[in-house]
Amino acid sequence: MESKRELDLGAAAVDRIYRLWQVDDAWSVREHRGFSWWAGDFRQRVFVDAGRDDDGIFIYKLSAVTDLLRLVDPQEPALAERLAALNRFSSSYALTLNVAERQVRLCSSVVLHNQNADWIVPHFSALAIIQPIDAQIRARLWAEMLGGTLSESGHPGSGVRNEHDDMLNLIKDIYRPHGEEPSRWVTSREFEQVSPLLVKEGSFSTGGRSGLSAEVSFGNDSALITANGDAPHPQLGNGVLLLLHLPLTLSRAIAARWAVELNSAEANAAGDLLGAWCSAEMRGGSIPVFASFIPNSLYRPGLLFNMILSLGVKARWACNEIAPYMEDDDLESVLRRRYGAL
Repeated sequence: MESKRELDLGAAAVDRIYRLWQVDDAWSVREHRGFSWWAGDFRQRVFVDAGRDDDGIFIYKLSAVTDLLRLVDPQEPALAERLAALNRFSSSYALTLNVAERQVRLCSSVVLHNQNADWIVPHFSALAIIQPIDAQIRARLWAEMLGGTLSESGHPGSGVRNEHDDMLNLIKDIYRPHGEEPSRWVTSREFEQVSPLLVKEGSFSTGGRSGLSAEVSFGNDSALITANGDAPHPQLGNGVLLLLHLPLTLSRAIAARWAVELNSAEANAAGDLLGAWCSAEMRGGSIPVFASFIPNSLYRPGLLFNMILSLGVKARWACNEIAPYMEDDDLESVLRRRYGAL
C-alpha cells in the first residue's frame, strides 16, 4: 500500500512550486490540485492529476499550461507549418493547438514519482517559468504569425496586473548570463561519460567532447537522438540541445501536421513534455523531430542520461501513435541490416 507521503506527492509538488516561485496570493487562485497565477498579462496554470499505479510505482503527471491565443482558425492552411517552425526554437514547452477550442497554449509536463520528486520538481519549476516569460515577450509576434487574438486576462479579484512579477526577469537576470559561459555539459566531459552508459541500456551510441548520438528502437527501424553542447539557444545561450529524429521522410505539410498532432497528444498523455515536436528538412523531405533545450543554469550531473532515456521512451510512444501497425524488432537486428556487422 502506498504511504501517505506518496499519495500526497502530487499536491506537495504543486505547493513546492508555488513557494519556489514566491507566488503572491493577491495574483493567484488556489484550485483543486493546482493553482492559477498572473505573473503578467497571461494566466498560467500549474496542476497535477490524481495519479495512478504503474507496475507498483505510483506516478503523477505534473503540468504547466499558459494561455496564449484564442479564436485561432484551425482551417488556416499555413497554421500547422507555422506552429512547427516556431516549435523548432522551443526550449522546454510546446505551442499546442486545441482545435475544438480554437486556442493555442504553451504546455509542459513531467512524470512525477517518489524516486525522482526531489530533483524533478525544482527542475520542472525552473523550466515551466519560461512559459509566462515568453508569452509576455512574444505573444504579439506569434499572433501575427498564427492569427487569433491574445488570451490576455486579469485576476478575478485583483484585476489586470500593471506591475509584473519579478520572476519574469529570470531569463535576463540568471539564465542568459549563465548562458554566456561555455556549455557546462562540454566542460564537464559528460557526453563522453554518458555514451557508454547508453550502450549498456541497449542503445547504439557514440560520444565526443561536445556531443553524442544514440540510436533507439522505433518499431522495425531506429530513431536517432543527438545531444549537442555547441548549439546555443538564441534566447538562453549555451547549454545542451537534445533532438529526437524519427525515421520518417514525409512532405513538409504532413510532417508539420504530425508535429502539431503529436504535441497535442503528448499534452494529454502520461509522459514528459519538456520541449516540442517540430519538423526538419532532411533526406530529401521533412521528418518529425522533438526538440528540447536545457540551459547552463540547470546543469546537474546525471541529468543528461535521464533526459536521453526519456527520449527513448518518447520514440516508442511516437511509433505507437504514428505507426501502430509496425512490428517491433530488436535494435541490434535493425542496425545489422543497415550497417552490416557491428
